[in-house]
Amino acid sequence: MTGNAKHAPKIIENITRYGLREKLVGVRRMSVDRLVDLNEGFANPAAGRALIDEFLAAASAVVDEGAEIVIPAVGVLMTLLARDRIHEVRAGIPILNGVTALVKMGEAAVKMRALCGGSWTSRRATYAAPPLNQIAELRSFYGPVYPFLR
Repeated sequence: MTGNAKHAPKIIENITRYGLREKLVGVRRMSVDRLVDLNEGFANPAAGRALIDEFLAAASAVVDEGAEIVIPAVGVLMTLLARDRIHEVRAGIPILNGVTALVKMGEAAVKMRALCGGSWTSRRATYAAPPLNQIAELRSFYGPVYPFLR
């Protein structure tokens, strides 16, 4: 579930890259053309309820097509749903809260790194560090990136 149509292709691309395309029932959009408009959901209870209702209607449609879980791709919406303790589209159909999942994955990564003696991410191929002659320039733009490189 995404806020607007422009994000749908990237969501599908990511799902495909992770090898989960055959599990995807569909990507639905809400009518949030400006993500900053989601902030109104916190300030105005009626706006928040309208966003949640729109999400649940779209989520119900994808569940009717066979989805077993719904993942909101909008962090603000995830927070609104959690605030209102909405964790299922309907009985037995969970809403995966990406904010909670991200925090829990971070906790798991810290524990796995400790259990694996400090190694957690492969530095070969996909996650290889850039060449050493580029590190100073990257740090000048992005701050203290690649702290494992001296």
